[in-house]
Amino acid sequence: PGRQRSARRSLLELQQSEPRSDLLARHLALSQACLTHNGRPSVKEVRARTLVMGGALDRLARPDQIRRLARALPAGRAWVHPWAAHGLPEQEPEAVATRLRAFLHPDGDQHRPRRSKT
Repeated sequence: PGRQRSARRSLLELQQSEPRSDLLARHLALSQACLTHNGRPSVKEVRARTLVMGGALDRLARPDQIRRLARALPAGRAWVHPWAAHGLPEQEPEAVATRLRAFLHPDGDQHRPRRSKT
C-alpha cells in the first residue's frame, strides 16, 4: 500500500509536469493501469502453457513474485535470469530467445510447425 501511494504520487507529479510527449502520456496511462489492475481472479482461467520470466535484480517484479505467478497458473513455468533487472529482454536478448525456444519446442525440434488442437 505504501509503495502504491508513492508510485501514484510520482505518476501525478509526472502528469502535471511540462512538456509532455505522447510517449510519456502513453507510459503514464500504462503505469496507472498497472497500479490499479488486479489480474489475480483470472489467473486460474489461463489454460495455455505460460513462461513467466524475470530478472533476479528486478525490484518491480521480484523473483518471488515471478515464481508465485508461475505456480498460480495451471500450466505455468518460471525462469529467473541470475543477473538481469526489469528490462530482461533488452538486457539479455540472447538468453531470453534461447529460453523461449526451449520452452516453445521442448522436444528440441524448432523447425517443425506445431499443430493446433482446434
